[in-house]
Amino acid sequence: FNRRERTTMEVEQSNPNGNGADISDGGGAAVLCCQCGVKIEPNQLNLCMPCLKGRVDITLGITKQVTIFFCRGCGRYQRPPWTTAELESRELLALCLKKIRGLNKVKLVDAKWVWTEPHSRRLKIKCSVQKEVFNNAAIG
Repeated sequence: FNRRERTTMEVEQSNPNGNGADISDGGGAAVLCCQCGVKIEPNQLNLCMPCLKGRVDITLGITKQVTIFFCRGCGRYQRPPWTTAELESRELLALCLKKIRGLNKVKLVDAKWVWTEPHSRRLKIKCSVQKEVFNNAAIG
């Protein structure tokens, strides 16, 4: 046996944490995640997706808060020209998303409104983003 085969045989025998994740025997080898011990297909970092998400912050560089100007007199929002948009509309969502810096570095999967008090002057959006990290590992 060479060293790789011996290591693979030892890894496939037991899972010390008893986690339920299992790799089907498709002819490929399985290794344990170096942080939590779940069986995974080998990758460059030997990390499972939950552990990889915990280590890498894909939202770094994306602004978390943006100011959008609203005219109380005419009820329009400042875009390069002043434009009218209803609250929680697609047009206002698009205007808000265009103001977020760093959003072009990731893939926007979903964006939706988060409810706030009617008298509050805040607009909240929940964005789901996805980014490829370390060859073929997409984190979302």
